[in-house]
Amino acid sequence: MKQLLTLHILLILSLTTFSQNDLRNGKIITNEGDTISGQLNYVGDINCFHKIQFITTEIDTTFLPFDILGYQFENAEYYVSKIAIYLNDTAKIFAEYLVKGEKDLFFHRSYTGFHYSISISPNEIERIPYENEVVTIDGVKYQKESKRHIGYLISYFRDCPELFPEIEKLKKPNRKSLTSITKTYHDITCGEGTCVIYEKAKDPIKIAIEPTYTYYFRNIFENGGSTSAYGALIYFQISKASERIYLKTGLIHAKVWDHRHNQIPFQFEYSFPNKILTPKFGIGVNCHYLNNGDVALTALVNAGCRIKLSNKLFLNTELSSDLFPLVYDKELMRTTFAIQTGLHIKLN
Repeated sequence: MKQLLTLHILLILSLTTFSQNDLRNGKIITNEGDTISGQLNYVGDINCFHKIQFITTEIDTTFLPFDILGYQFENAEYYVSKIAIYLNDTAKIFAEYLVKGEKDLFFHRSYTGFHYSISISPNEIERIPYENEVVTIDGVKYQKESKRHIGYLISYFRDCPELFPEIEKLKKPNRKSLTSITKTYHDITCGEGTCVIYEKAKDPIKIAIEPTYTYYFRNIFENGGSTSAYGALIYFQISKASERIYLKTGLIHAKVWDHRHNQIPFQFEYSFPNKILTPKFGIGVNCHYLNNGDVALTALVNAGCRIKLSNKLFLNTELSSDLFPLVYDKELMRTTFAIQTGLHIKLN
């Protein structure tokens, strides 16, 4: 047990060591208004708002907000230097430009959640308020939905009462609704004036399937030896939440002695940025079902990599282990150790 756990910790650490920069084509806009093309290092959904590494044959520099006017990934998100204000707090950030018109709309993400802001001066943006309140009634605490954003937006767009019914229906600030409101305001007040929507359309959920073959060096049965298993996995990537985190599930089937053994994993999997060889690791649970009615639930970990064969096709290889049982029958052993390979096929 300890040897398997140590092995997986070492695997995860080694994968971290081999992770590469996620370089993407893009450009920076200097404070003088000049545009320089090169490569931008995508550092994650949260860090992109605080810093950006820019690389050309002559430059390799990490910029902070207001070191440059902004930056943009090729055919994708556009970020600009802004001072973000909420209540009495201020912070310098790269805010993602969503709408540029008579009123400007911005987005940024922090560890506390998703935040939408509007311009209040050329360099300052103010976050649209939204906080769930906790109220106590007869000694019981309840969550009360915030409606502060409704009054705030009505005040901000006060010279356009045509928008009030749409604003009053907005239960929670979100990208689609706020973009629509801001664009509609521009169309009503400006007519033929230019309104730019920078947001790039994304599939809300990306899906991949993976036919797999698994070889168990040690199977789930007490004193069990090696065995083979076949199945298929399905991956869900919620692209607006993170480009590197997947939810993985599926069905793995094996026949051991007279038993038919089915597994349904539920894992969160993290992929390191790389273009050709993508290290990854996952953690979750594994549901085991036997044809005699026995069941087990184990803690499942894996570490491995995907090798790019084409834009839609990857070769996946990983080591996995059911480290310890959460719920188990006396016939089921406490740990497994296996190698798994499969063809990872992106559907969108």
